[in-house]
Amino acid sequence: MDDRTQGTARTGTGRSDRASTTPAGFDDKYDQHMIAATIVLTDFFMDYLRLLYAAFDGDITEAIVLGEIGQANTSRYLNTHQRDALPLEALERDEILPGSIKGVNAFSAATASGVPRETARRKINALLAKGWLEKDAEGRLAATPAAREHFAPTFNRT
Repeated sequence: MDDRTQGTARTGTGRSDRASTTPAGFDDKYDQHMIAATIVLTDFFMDYLRLLYAAFDGDITEAIVLGEIGQANTSRYLNTHQRDALPLEALERDEILPGSIKGVNAFSAATASGVPRETARRKINALLAKGWLEKDAEGRLAATPAAREHFAPTFNRT
């Protein structure tokens, strides 16, 4: 089957074998507007990297570890509540019930981020000290509202 009808994820080196939700015809449109798309995405990406660098005092690894844990928390929440009609709206309104976010263990966070375990452990301890992560009785980690409140003004600007 042609990858244009099935959809593929793009990587920096071309088409990937991974299936994605790329709509039919996307590859043709992308090829037509590749230079403009690259310029816009690079501009966005560089602005975002500079914000991350400043927000984490130059520690991009700490940003990656927090991001992986937050992503795992959010993904698990959405997967758990997929039968609910409005899980995203509950997230946006801060109507998440205590205990509904499923934590992730440090090993999983290190593995997902590609950061060595000892480095991830140090970053997790720093994030716990800042109050941006919390650990439950079983050692599972979750991002806190304090992290969102700290970063919202910087990363949710209009």
